[in-house]
Amino acid sequence: MAGEWRSTIGEFLQSTRGRTTTVLVLLGVQAGLIAYSATRHSPTHLEPALLAAGVSHWETGRFELYRVNPPLVRMVAALPAVISGCKTDWTRYRDAPGSRSEFEVGEDFVKANASAAMRLFINARWACIPFAWIGSYFAYRWSREMYGPFAGLLTLWLWVFEPNLLAHAELITSDSACASLGVACGYWFYRWLQEPNWKHAGFAGVFLGLAQLSKLSWLFLFGLWPVLWFIWRCSACNSRTSLSQSTSTRPPALQLALILATALYVINLGYAFDGTGTKLKDFEFVSSLLNGKPVAGRPGNRFRESIAGEVRVPVPKQYLLGFDSQKKDFEVYHPASYLHGTWKHGGWWYYYLYGMLVKVPCGTLVLLAWCGCCHFIPRINQHREQWSPDYLIWAPAICLLLIVSSQTEFNHHLRYAFPALGLMFVWLGQLAPTVREPGEAIPKMDAPHKKNLTPRNRVRILATIALAFFSAVSACSAYPHHLAYFNELSGGGISGSKHITHSSLDWGQDSVLLHEWFASHIAQHPDSDLVICAAPWWDATATTGAMLKAWSHDYETLIRFSSRENPLKHTHTRSTVFAVSVNRLLIQPDSLAERFPVESCECIGAIGYTTLLYRISDRPQFEFPVHISAGGVEQ
Repeated sequence: MAGEWRSTIGEFLQSTRGRTTTVLVLLGVQAGLIAYSATRHSPTHLEPALLAAGVSHWETGRFELYRVNPPLVRMVAALPAVISGCKTDWTRYRDAPGSRSEFEVGEDFVKANASAAMRLFINARWACIPFAWIGSYFAYRWSREMYGPFAGLLTLWLWVFEPNLLAHAELITSDSACASLGVACGYWFYRWLQEPNWKHAGFAGVFLGLAQLSKLSWLFLFGLWPVLWFIWRCSACNSRTSLSQSTSTRPPALQLALILATALYVINLGYAFDGTGTKLKDFEFVSSLLNGKPVAGRPGNRFRESIAGEVRVPVPKQYLLGFDSQKKDFEVYHPASYLHGTWKHGGWWYYYLYGMLVKVPCGTLVLLAWCGCCHFIPRINQHREQWSPDYLIWAPAICLLLIVSSQTEFNHHLRYAFPALGLMFVWLGQLAPTVREPGEAIPKMDAPHKKNLTPRNRVRILATIALAFFSAVSACSAYPHHLAYFNELSGGGISGSKHITHSSLDWGQDSVLLHEWFASHIAQHPDSDLVICAAPWWDATATTGAMLKAWSHDYETLIRFSSRENPLKHTHTRSTVFAVSVNRLLIQPDSLAERFPVESCECIGAIGYTTLLYRISDRPQFEFPVHISAGGVEQ
């Protein structure tokens, strides 16, 4: 009976109808997970600035706000807000060399929309769900066409339930879209190499341009793709593919030029050709790389007196200035970085590798190690001369990891490396059709079914399914708190602050849950005189206060004291609770942890994995100079 059941499932998944149904179900599950978690979390630190910048692009036709990243994702996110007629305030909009006024404009945007602000953010997040679908679908297609139908389903399963991709897919930041569009353009490049024609070249160029419009992370593909094309022409690496070999496997250079030119055109189109063709000498740069000055931040131009200054730049003005501003931030913004209990100025070359080790589900990590052993060791042992087409997947992933790891000025955001993780899921698909013996070629899916089901292969197939299922269960166990997800190897989300912080743990996403806890406590204890002293990880901003005021029905009770008062004066009330971010309790110079005597307080609970709730147990005499102003922290 069990054998017949497994055979029925296998036949269903091998059929076109069965695969289509499975894909649609998984995409529906993915959308549901993203849509619900988007309603449960407050705007993160960057989202007000991103949404306000997106609205400004539509309303003003200008692209100065948030130019450190291209505008595609925030423009899509801002569409519902623009259509609904959101309120705006451009009073603090400024455009000076290197200026970053989007954060002030974001605060004003939240204030202007008051109680409607949260709905605007939810709608903006929902508008970005198609980016997640793009990544899932093209990862599925790429893996299916390289390794077989079951491979595509394994890749899709891992992508849909990957907690880090889910965490950023619910936000209007560009990291999820960057991963998705990177896989999509990689797929069409692969298709063009397999079947070189003008259609595939056109699609590869369009999606390469869209990937560039999502984030600057994929800029290196303009240099890498010609190298991969040259390697492809010099090797017979497509012998394992199931695609038709009737056409030439040597794509012409003219089609490669079309791909790069199309991508460049799409980039310019995304900026409405704003400033395209400006002479290089007419720019004001602020990074030391481009301004020709020993100190970053001062406007200048090292090309102004050279022949290169006469060159007309083929990209939009704000695209180049965004790269310049991003580079300047890395040159001058050197706050302390944290990794596994250590603070220091500067970063670690292995920061992203360590972060992946503690943030990626254990089942996925085992699959990656397993796939690497099965894939690389046989080729080393047998001294194979032919390259595998798999390098089209892992070469961009490795390049991206090397680039982000080389930026050791500071390490705060593991999300910079997540696009590489998306590519790795495509590569993992090769474990699905069958788990081959070392050195074996992957059999095609149209081979006789029983031929592949040796006892060893049965065990390995079951192990693959079990590991993929374990990854999904691990991710779902932390739902909807995926931004603060940590795997079992690291101790789970509650131990996340032992490893890495900032946007990988508390990015301000649980403020709305804190308010709900507050409202529930008031409802259950109407006679209590409750004071909440919130201490989130970021510095005080009007954005936080405006959002709290919009959510809270009793804002004055939630934040009772003035900006000059010490919150300990309220410990005579029946219930005084300090809500403190785990990031703020990490020992560092001048940190809250040095002044907040946890041993004198009673921990009564937690909000998600980011905020601990403490009640003063005995009115100790100590100095606590952190006060609350409009929901943020000031010192």
